[in-house]
Amino acid sequence: MKKLIPFIVALTLSLNCIAEDTYVEIESLGFILSDTLTAELLPVENVKWYGFKDLPETVDYNAKTYTLVMIGEAAFFENDELVGTRIPATVDTIALDAFGSCTGLEYIYVSWTAEQLPNVGVHRDAFSGVTTTGVNLYVPEGLADTYKASNTWNVFNIIAKSYPSAVDNINPGPSPVTKFVRDGQLLIQRNGKVYTLSGVELE
Repeated sequence: MKKLIPFIVALTLSLNCIAEDTYVEIESLGFILSDTLTAELLPVENVKWYGFKDLPETVDYNAKTYTLVMIGEAAFFENDELVGTRIPATVDTIALDAFGSCTGLEYIYVSWTAEQLPNVGVHRDAFSGVTTTGVNLYVPEGLADTYKASNTWNVFNIIAKSYPSAVDNINPGPSPVTKFVRDGQLLIQRNGKVYTLSGVELE
C-alpha cells in the first residue's frame, strides 16, 4: 500500500495539470477556448443576430491568441434575420445546424484555397432548413469551378468575388487582411497596422 501512495499522488498531480477548456463570451459570441490555442464558436442564449456578421479569425483572451477553427453545433440556429456572414479560412469544421433554419440568409463570403477546401468538414445538415440555391456563395477569384466541383458547396449560387473591407483603400496592395477580437472589439490588421471596422487606425 505504501508503494501505491507516491503513484496515486503523482497521478492526482498529473490530472490536475491537465488544462481545461474555457468558455468566454466576446461581442455576444460564445467561444470554447482550448489549451491548443484553438477556438470553437458556440451559440449564446437569447442572442439573435441580424444583418451581416463577420466572424473573427482569432480571439485574444488573457494575453493569448486563439485561432477560430470550428463553428459549433447550432451556433446560429434559427437566426432568421441573419442576412450574410463571412467564414474565415481558419475554420475547418462547420457542425450540425451551425446555420440551421437561417431562413433569411442571402450570402456568405469564404476564402479557402483549393488546397484547403478538401480539408474543410461541413456537416450535411449544417445549413438545414436553408434554401441554399438562393444563397450567394462568394469565393476567391479563379476558384469558382473548384467550389462548384465540391459536393458540399455546389448547392449554393457560387460567385467569384473578393471580400470587401472597410480598409481596402487605406493601403492598397496584395497584403492580406486579418480580422481578430481584442478587448471585446473586432479589429482589422493590415500591413502591420490595426484598424477598426470603420477604417480608423489605432495606436
